Amino acid sequence: MMLCLLRSLLVKSIKDKKFVFDFDGVIGNSMNVGYAMHNSVREKYGLPIIEGPQDYLMVIDNNHLSNFMDFDRIRNYYLECNAYYEAHLSKIKLFPAMKELLKASSYDIIIISSCPDSFIREILKSNGIDKITVYGKAVAKSKKERFAMLLEDKNISKEDIVYIGDTIDDFHFCEQVGIPMIGSNYGYSDLSGLKDLLLELMEQPEELVEYIKPKMLVR
Repeated sequence: MMLCLLRSLLVKSIKDKKFVFDFDGVIGNSMNVGYAMHNSVREKYGLPIIEGPQDYLMVIDNNHLSNFMDFDRIRNYYLECNAYYEAHLSKIKLFPAMKELLKASSYDIIIISSCPDSFIREILKSNGIDKITVYGKAVAKSKKERFAMLLEDKNISKEDIVYIGDTIDDFHFCEQVGIPMIGSNYGYSDLSGLKDLLLELMEQPEELVEYIKPKMLVR
C-alpha cells in the first residue's frame, strides 16, 4: 500500500522533474554491438556468451563480473570492450522515437552513462543532436560521482531528478543517490523483476516517449 502511494505521488509530481538519461539501451540502440563486443573477448576472460537481455542480466548486470574476475581483469575487459565499441560507432543507431523527440526538444538533455563521453557525443552529433550535457567515463569513475557533478553544475537538488536506465546496476545507482528510476525494458537487461520498485517500466521506446514528451517539449 505504501509503495503504491509513493509511486502515485511521484507520478503526480513528474511534471516538476528533470529527466536524466542513460545512453545505451535508452537512447542508443547499441545492443547488437554491445553483445558482440562482449562475445569478441569472452573466451579470453572465461565468460559465457551473451545473446540477449537475460544473458546480460546473468553475466554482466548486477555486478556479476566480480564473480568471474578480479579488479584488474575487469578493467582490462572493459578496455578491450571500449576499443571494440569505438571501432563500431557507425553501427550504433538511435531508437527512432527517441531521436525524433530529442531533436524536437528544447529541454536541457542530460546524460549520465558508463559509456565514454566522446563516443556518445559522436553518435548523437551524427544524428543531428548536439545540445546535450554528458557525464560519462571521462569526467568521473562512477555514476555516483557523475551525479554529484551534475547537481553542482546545474545547481539543482536530487529531488528534481528522475533517471531513465535499463539495467539493475542503474537501479542500484538510483538507490545509492536516492532518486526514482524509469526502467527501459527494451534495453540491455530484463528489469521485469524490479517492476514494483520502479516509477515506470517501459517496454518500447515509443511508450517512453509518450510518457516524457509533455515535459520534454515544454519548458
